Amino acid sequence: MDPADVTGLQFVFTSTDGANIDPGATASINLNLEQRPNVVDLTDPTTVTNNANTAVSLGPDTATSDPADDMYQIAPPNISVAAGKTFDPDTVNAGDPSTVTLTGTNSSQLPLDSLTITEPQPRCTSTSTPTRTQQLSSRER
Repeated sequence: MDPADVTGLQFVFTSTDGANIDPGATASINLNLEQRPNVVDLTDPTTVTNNANTAVSLGPDTATSDPADDMYQIAPPNISVAAGKTFDPDTVNAGDPSTVTLTGTNSSQLPLDSLTITEPQPRCTSTSTPTRTQQLSSRER
């Protein structure tokens, strides 16, 4: 079966020694779930309500619980970045040097494939010439 076709699970618990399941006994399962690929198309937060119930039997008698519900929210995969730029000193006499510090920050909640800092900004003119250029790859982050 293709895992993408799975929409629910059922677990059946039985006694390992052939005896009945004692009153007050509990069973639980922890599952690591993955979201379907189409969640990357979300543009707004989406609340998902999930429910589960239990059924028991003793000979010919059966009983089913009321559903237990819980919700979780899927945030859209919005990526964002922040840029920063400072000069030290920020006031200089003509011909004196200054050091510029450029920063880029992944302000997303997701890891990014790459982060590029461009200096000067496209279509921007500069009256100074940088003395050093450095490219950062994802391995240096």
